[in-house]
This record gives sequence, C-alpha cells and structure tokens, in this order.
Amino acid sequence: MTTTTTKKATTTKKATPTVATPTAPTVATPTVATPTPKAPTAPTAPTAPTKKLPEISAEIFPASESLTITFSTGVQLSISLDQLTPELKVQAALHGLKQKLVDCAALPRDTVTGRSASPHEKHEAVLECYTRIISPSGTWNKVREAGDGSPKLGLLVRALMELSGKDQTTVTANLKSKSTAELSALRCHEKVAPILARLNNEKSIINSDALLDDLIG
Repeated sequence: MTTTTTKKATTTKKATPTVATPTAPTVATPTVATPTPKAPTAPTAPTAPTKKLPEISAEIFPASESLTITFSTGVQLSISLDQLTPELKVQAALHGLKQKLVDCAALPRDTVTGRSASPHEKHEAVLECYTRIISPSGTWNKVREAGDGSPKLGLLVRALMELSGKDQTTVTANLKSKSTAELSALRCHEKVAPILARLNNEKSIINSDALLDDLIG
C-alpha cells in the first residue's frame, strides 16, 4: 500500500513597508507687543523771558557817600568820597552840577506838534532845577506831587498864562490837577486854540538872518 504524503506549501507573507506620514511644519506665531499707554504729561508753565542786563549801570549810595559801577559780566567797581583828595571832591561836585543842569535842557519834543523845545522852554527847565538845588531845602531830584504824572503841558501853560495873566507856577499847579480829557478840552477851547496855533507858528519860524550872522560873523 502506497502512502502519499501531501506537503503543504508554506507561504511567507512579506512585511508591508511603513510609510511615515509627513507632518506639517510648525510655524511660529509672531508675538506683537502691546504698547503701554503713556500717562498724560502735565502742561509746562511758560518760562518768563530773561531780562537783559545793561552793559553797565551805576548806583549811588548817599548814606555811605559811595558809587558802584556794575558791568553785565558781574564785575563791580566801587568808589567813595573818602578815597578822593579835596581837589577831586570839588571837581566831582562841579562836574555833577554841570551835568545835572545841562541835562534839564534835554526836553522831549512837543507831543502835539512834534517840534523841539524852544530856547525859552529850555531856559525855564534849567532855571527850575537851578532854583530847586540852591534853595535852603534843596533836593537833587524833583519831588513828585499828586497829579504830577500828567503829560508835558508845554505850550498850553504859556497859552493860559497869556490868557489869564497868571504866573507859570500858578497855571502849572492848576493844570496838574486836570485829567487828560480835561486838558484836551482846554486845548480845543475857542479862546485857547487860537493862542496855541499862534505859539506853534512862532516856534516853527526860523530866523534866517540870525543863522547867517552866526555863520559869517
């Protein structure tokens, strides 16, 4: 009896290759900084303009009989009368008097006409200063009185002196108590205005003969 052996074929399964699934690249998210709000700034007070110092200034100290000169650089020079010889004291006093009296003649132009002061007006101004200085109760500077802040009266005083027959002191004292409006009204008065006009014309007249005589002798 013949025995038949049947062999089963052994089938070997092949391993299936593993394919890696591609991973999407990671994209970094940019970080945006959140701005921090600034606190409101308090307004800065305006700076006051710096006052320009004069190049040179002088200050007199009567109590110590001294004078101080101050330069804009801060340098100071001081001098007192006790540093001077008797001769220099006299010279300094006379120079100061000369300067004081001559300066009184430097009158401003008439505020109405714009003309320069007349020789008569300059003489009156110097005479007032001279009389005040040599008086027993003399003062170096004019003492301001109530109402003394009025504008230069000039021709108005002369016109009223002519119209009223009163002296300069009386007329000036009366005018100093008047307001600006009252002074303007006086200038426009029918009796005062013609005199002012005539005085203005007299100031504008130039004596050509006198000028020629001064030039040719």
